[in-house]
Amino acid sequence: MISAKFILIVPLLFVWKTLSAAPPPPKALPPSSGDIAACKALAPRYDPSRSRVMLRLIDGPTRARLDFAAYDRNILMRVTEAKSLTSPSTRPRMSGLTFGGALSPGTIQGRLAETPLTEAEKRSPLALIPLLDYLALWNYDASEKILLAAARVSAERWNNSDSGRPLQRLVTGYLHTAAGGTTELWAEVEFQPAVDFIEGVTDADGDGSPEVYGRVNTAAVTPAVVSRIRKDYMGRVLSQKELGTYFFELTSSWYPSLYTFLLKPNEARPWPNAATEPEVRAEMGKFVLQHPTAIIRGKPHDNTLYNVFVVTRIDAPRSSIKNGAERKKK
Repeated sequence: MISAKFILIVPLLFVWKTLSAAPPPPKALPPSSGDIAACKALAPRYDPSRSRVMLRLIDGPTRARLDFAAYDRNILMRVTEAKSLTSPSTRPRMSGLTFGGALSPGTIQGRLAETPLTEAEKRSPLALIPLLDYLALWNYDASEKILLAAARVSAERWNNSDSGRPLQRLVTGYLHTAAGGTTELWAEVEFQPAVDFIEGVTDADGDGSPEVYGRVNTAAVTPAVVSRIRKDYMGRVLSQKELGTYFFELTSSWYPSLYTFLLKPNEARPWPNAATEPEVRAEMGKFVLQHPTAIIRGKPHDNTLYNVFVVTRIDAPRSSIKNGAERKKK
């Protein structure tokens, strides 16, 4: 039998091996004031179900902020096919969800506002899919319990064993300081749109996918894991060189499934330009970015899509950047 450790580590090692022989990534440049203004102006227009461009402004390059910007409601990862599912003979209820003990019984809520998270904690979301990969590479043995909890959530098929992809996954996490000073991990479970048979589960945030929130089993959230997340994943600011490497590795890891390419400096500065698709230029309107930090072009389906990242405070002192990456939730 192939172990979960093998399944998690081997694909990541393959990406590392591929990158080790690759040319160095382009140097990340500080954005112009116009670039920042364009991000703020276009952000309210973003629709993950329709847009061709995802434009993200990242206030300080910590790994947590970069990963959240890359994975949260990304157009490259949207599900396009409408797959019908067979409903279980007994309709499950939201209040009874635990996914084999991955989530603590009695903690499931339909909205983020119904959890015990403080406003400050809500402003520091964690993209759990890349975070779990990060933890596996850091120390698999120390992270095994939280990795297995995430695997139990993804494993539930609701009697649809022929489903090729997980019907739900842990997507966003929040560290919460509970009574007595212990740290809990509260997580959003996002369901595929076709999972419409769980009583009480709705798409409260309006992103097209139903979701619930619950506390990850406390035994899976060990002090060692929490310390690593807070101090390195959320707390360490990447250098200018590390930032360039981050986007190069991200693009390479997405390539097999999303057919992604990192635009070269002469292709991305300025952007959009004459080589950019007319529909994409139309979506950007009057805005032209002079120094975007990174632009990833992908074509997972029929249309070419773009992820555009603008990172401020590149090479800023660590003490000047606080944890947090705000996303509005209902």
